[in-house]
Amino acid sequence: MPAGISESDFKIQSERILRQIRATKLEGLQADLDREKLITKRKQKSVEVAAEQLRQEEIKLSIEQTRTDILRNNLRKTEVERSISEVEITGAQDRLSFETQAVDLNRDLFRQRLEALDLTLGEATFHNDDRRSEYREKEIRVGLPRSFSFPGMSAANANLN
Repeated sequence: MPAGISESDFKIQSERILRQIRATKLEGLQADLDREKLITKRKQKSVEVAAEQLRQEEIKLSIEQTRTDILRNNLRKTEVERSISEVEITGAQDRLSFETQAVDLNRDLFRQRLEALDLTLGEATFHNDDRRSEYREKEIRVGLPRSFSFPGMSAANANLN
């Protein structure tokens, strides 16, 4: 106890100082609590912002997945169309090859027929020439009267004169 202060005044001042200390501590604790509340609110806002960003990123991811699915489907469609085109090209090539072979066969058949006709024409010409010659001989034999025949000469020899 300090000198000159009564015990009751000391108790009163001590209690007042203790109340002030408690009030100061309480104010400090209240300030700490308010500060923690602000930090909590700030963190809550950060969490809300992060949750919103996460939601937006999930939406973006969903959009990109949909785009990827569309591109994948377009790729599959293109591959199917390419396969169809390859089959059509192969079919067209086969038809062209078949037609080319048919033209070649027709050309060969035509050539063979032409050669056969040429042979037949040659044979006909040969037979025709042979018949003409026989006809001439007959004409010569028939055309000359018997009185003109010389002894020892045949009708064939008469033509030589």
